[in-house]
Amino acid sequence: MYWTDWEEDPTESNRGKIKKAWMDGSHHQVFLTSKTVLWPNGLSLDISQGILYWVDAYYDRIEMVHLNTSTRKVVYEGQELNHAFGLCHYKQFLFWNEYRGGSIYKLDQASKTVTLLRNERPPIFEIRVYDAHQQQGTNACRLNNGGCSSLCLVIPDGRSCACADDQILDDDNVTCKDQHTCPADRFKCQNNRCIPVRWLCDGDNDCGNDEDESNTTCSAYPTCFPLTQFTCANGRCINVNWRCDNDNDCGDNSDESGCSHSCSSVQFKCNSGRCIPE
Repeated sequence: MYWTDWEEDPTESNRGKIKKAWMDGSHHQVFLTSKTVLWPNGLSLDISQGILYWVDAYYDRIEMVHLNTSTRKVVYEGQELNHAFGLCHYKQFLFWNEYRGGSIYKLDQASKTVTLLRNERPPIFEIRVYDAHQQQGTNACRLNNGGCSSLCLVIPDGRSCACADDQILDDDNVTCKDQHTCPADRFKCQNNRCIPVRWLCDGDNDCGNDEDESNTTCSAYPTCFPLTQFTCANGRCINVNWRCDNDNDCGDNSDESGCSHSCSSVQFKCNSGRCIPE
């Protein structure tokens, strides 16, 4: 599996990343990173050609990389790209949507012709094409779910069994059982789900019942990391680089309180006063 990571930590030189791992989460590694990759979005994998496509919402361009050589190439960077978010492909066609504008475009890679397909109500986060012939073959999970009682995850040398959030794998490595305790670095929800402590009070309902976002929980678990996160007045943790950037990231505007709106040495100040990564 492949996914993207928007890096805004100054110690990382503001480099975005495309990462990969086996389907069971093991063998995690950075597949591609560069100072010319900042906000990668919309990964689309062409399995037969061994190509991975993505769109960069910061640089406003579509790129591709060959999986076996890591050779990169800019596919398109025309004026239609303003803040692209989702991307998918079908044969020689690429489709993307504009997050802010709501437009959906098609690019013919052979002729480089761009067609506006339709306008939807923004914001649009994702777009997908479903092709029954895109993936062919078999794997270790095809018969009897690979012998797994719950999740069967394909890995290069076979399969790995896994369980839902509120369960753990038994000693036989195929059967799931209820989890009654959580590790020290996890928070136990009332529905027995274990979530990372860093997910508490981050504005997302990770427990499923808003327990991890309640005032009672947030007052008992000061989970913000002082070196990388800012603690909002409402208890929410946000990236320290979002402080004084002219955006109400906290939701209560406490991250903009008392700001002179000066940018750090690794940021560029827009005419609007907003600070963005260089």
